[in-house]
Amino acid sequence: MHIISEPGCQLFKMVALFPVGRVSESKRGLTQSVTAMMKKATLARSSKKLHEYLDRYSIQIEVYSTPTHITAQLHCQAKFIDKSIPVFFEILFQSKFLKNHWEIVRHQVIDNIKQQEKQTDFWADKLLSEHLFGWNHPYGYYSQPSDYLNIQIDQIQDFYATHIQIQRPEFFLAGDDIPIAQKIINSEIKKYPLQKNQKKPRVRLVHTSPGIMEKKLEGSSQASVRLGKIFQRKSFKDFQTLELMTVFLGGYYMSALMKLLRVEMGITYGVYAHLNHFFDVSVLHIGFETDMKNVPESLKAISELFERLSKEQRLKIGEAAKEYYSQWSKNSEKSLQEIMYKVRMFKLGYNYTEYCQWINLLEGIPKSKSISIDPTIFDINTYSKSVVY
Repeated sequence: MHIISEPGCQLFKMVALFPVGRVSESKRGLTQSVTAMMKKATLARSSKKLHEYLDRYSIQIEVYSTPTHITAQLHCQAKFIDKSIPVFFEILFQSKFLKNHWEIVRHQVIDNIKQQEKQTDFWADKLLSEHLFGWNHPYGYYSQPSDYLNIQIDQIQDFYATHIQIQRPEFFLAGDDIPIAQKIINSEIKKYPLQKNQKKPRVRLVHTSPGIMEKKLEGSSQASVRLGKIFQRKSFKDFQTLELMTVFLGGYYMSALMKLLRVEMGITYGVYAHLNHFFDVSVLHIGFETDMKNVPESLKAISELFERLSKEQRLKIGEAAKEYYSQWSKNSEKSLQEIMYKVRMFKLGYNYTEYCQWINLLEGIPKSKSISIDPTIFDINTYSKSVVY
């Protein structure tokens, strides 16, 4: 178990992490369908009784999927740990899947996708992701309504029984009364014939050439612009460089792209940059919304910024480093928030203690600090672009 204790906070959080993702699917959307159904009922409790129980003790349980993992989170008052952990295990390993529940959930999922399809930002993200990885790749695909129409309740049950019900997840604990929680967890584990985590299958990437995707969306009032590139990470140092570079570009109010597009040019309210990390690769996304007439000018400005940074071959990361430290320190003040950083490092195969040591060093970095970079990082011609308007 991975633990960050906070005695006296009177709250408790538990995370169960399963290395189960889309690569194990027989159909698109199956992993998300399973997680959407896991809190509906258990073998011992009907949907009504389960949710009455959760409400009675103010127990919050969330189950969700990412392309690489299934994550379940429990949040409760410490005084209700003995009530919360057993029902959490029930949901993890004794979920019951009923056809009438699936009909409701499927309708909700499809309605949500249809609403998203009316938005330019959804399509810009989708077009970019599916171009970078491939339209059917586990890391990159966006599910569509027809995917869920093709999924039957027995397929949800089979996936759950094969990949979740018999597998022991990695447990992360945070907050108050951790020793009490550990005793209950050890007792609950004995009730289930769980196997150790299976080795995660490697996900093969197919190289795609940079491209430009455009889409006209009826009734849109703005254009959503996205730029993206896949980076191979070979070390923890590569991870550090990418994290700081992303904050430098678009991770806070006075980042390089914000100063350029909002402050100097005044063509957008905001522009952001963020990373999606997978086990050995990272995807940098840059995005903003503006009027369609501003798109050529904004892309030209970003291209010129990247050309300058590429020629300099050094990045002034002093302010970005301090901003990165500030964001982390605010989120890590409480163990229930900090534990998610530990989950993140575990998923990437990095040591959390080493991560914390690195971040704490950022606090004292002078504003003039710069680092050398590979100039190809800022080769704008290697970035794919999507524009939806």
